[in-house]
Amino acid sequence: MIRKTKRVTVDLKTIEEWRPLSIYAALQGKSLRGLVREMLAPGIQEICKQIQIPDPPQVKTSDNR
Repeated sequence: MIRKTKRVTVDLKTIEEWRPLSIYAALQGKSLRGLVREMLAPGIQEICKQIQIPDPPQVKTSDNR
């Protein structure tokens, strides 16, 4: 069974799988999203370090106005 919410379409089976984590988050006094963000943050920072973002090209200012 699939329930449609405002943000995303969520399979109810997925909700059942997330329930233990949701309860844990509640015991910690955090939202599930906040807890997941905390757990993923270090990993995301590592990924960001590995991705090399090139410096933007330097724009040369021209004098001919």
